[in-house]
Amino acid sequence: MALSQIRLSKFLTIPGISGGSGLICQDHLLHVISDDSFVLYTFSLSDHSLRATPLNPQGKILEHLVKSDKPDFESIAQRGERLHIFGSGSTAKRCQQVILDALTLEVKSVESVEILYQHMRTEADMQAEDFNIEGVFFHQHNAYFLNRGNGPLQRNGIFRVSNFSNPAAHQIVFIPKPLPALGNLTFDFTDAVLIADKVFFLAGAEATENTYDDGEILGSAIGVMTFPELEIIDLQKITAMHKLEGITLYQQDGSNYTFLLCEDADNGQEETKVFQLCFRLE
Repeated sequence: MALSQIRLSKFLTIPGISGGSGLICQDHLLHVISDDSFVLYTFSLSDHSLRATPLNPQGKILEHLVKSDKPDFESIAQRGERLHIFGSGSTAKRCQQVILDALTLEVKSVESVEILYQHMRTEADMQAEDFNIEGVFFHQHNAYFLNRGNGPLQRNGIFRVSNFSNPAAHQIVFIPKPLPALGNLTFDFTDAVLIADKVFFLAGAEATENTYDDGEILGSAIGVMTFPELEIIDLQKITAMHKLEGITLYQQDGSNYTFLLCEDADNGQEETKVFQLCFRLE
């Protein structure tokens, strides 16, 4: 089984958002998170209006923050009637989870996941400099956290947290997942989404040796794994120019898939490009 007929094209540009790092398509709405803002942006595909929902406890619109202050929200996932947004955990300031009502976008809670992240690192015998959560998805009572292996020891892998809603009953397993090299480039997770019995994931290549600093963009790739086995089926480079950090299903017709992807350009521009990725899984 492999990905074929891959086509990446520009879909739209959303002004006012910098650092697009994750997105969810919900009917005619596109929910976008940014790694440098305490905001959930909701873009209407119907009338191109943009709504900003504050995510910080004070209810203020805090956008385009400096690197040392940003929440580094890198993951957004839907679980039932809730949206969950997670910080990367790459510093102590980046360990927040925000939960919202998926329909009304009312913020239900803003809480620290620093203790959970500490337990995850302990289970994996992982140092803080190798910990960088870039994607999350849920299945039943379990949460799956994708660690981007762009730290010194390149610990690319997946944390499975069983009984996610009950911290007292958490069971944590770390599953190392080094990705195949493409040419002379090494890729690491940047986001993922579970569709039926497949996990579709994005991976990026970047000239950096740590989880904090951005580096030269070397490319992005699309991959697929079986679920629940988490065995990699295929990985293919889709661009050498764009740092793609968010993936959401847009349309599906049998084995033909269309995803929307968002770009974190790291160039200071207050806009986010959204791309359309079409392929066939056969």
